[in-house]
Amino acid sequence: MEGRSEALQDELAPLGIQVTVVEPGYSRTDFLDAASLMVTLAKMEQPPLRLALEEKNAFVARELAPPRALSLATDFT
Repeated sequence: MEGRSEALQDELAPLGIQVTVVEPGYSRTDFLDAASLMVTLAKMEQPPLRLALEEKNAFVARELAPPRALSLATDFT
């Protein structure tokens, strides 16, 4: 979904449509709440392409640390 969302961002930007990938990770939710985070994002003039919530950021950082050399092997010099 992340890759598709990045592609959609580029394709839809000329039409004034913005895309945000929300990466919540594990979090407390209440299905019947008014989903205020999503409403706030929808109302932003310049929403971020990604919104990874703090616990998700920490999880991803821990996950990416061991294979860092493999990840860097694909970078341009």
